[in-house]
Amino acid sequence: MCSARSAWGARAAKDGAGEVICVDSSRSALEFAVETAPNSLWSNRKGDAFDVLEALVEERARFDMWSSTPAFAKPRRTCEALAAYKRLNQLALRLLADDGIWCPAPARIT
Repeated sequence: MCSARSAWGARAAKDGAGEVICVDSSRSALEFAVETAPNSLWSNRKGDAFDVLEALVEERARFDMWSSTPAFAKPRRTCEALAAYKRLNQLALRLLADDGIWCPAPARIT
């Protein structure tokens, strides 16, 4: 989610993940992800993180691991950033498998 340079996805794929899905609103970030993809089980979804997550919830997708590194605190005020992180993580938890690993990246909010 918010893959930026897809470091988490690349690591998961190298460590044997059966499938990696990177989500980002930036076409260049997703193009970079494809270039660094270590296997063919890699896919990208371009779009707003919340829209993509809601679509995945509707599809009843389930994930064994969740990682996210959005920079909501940079363009938004603190209260707006906290609300965005809360919403993102609430959606993510709906997608996590029962025995899945949740790895939210720490937000930088001051």
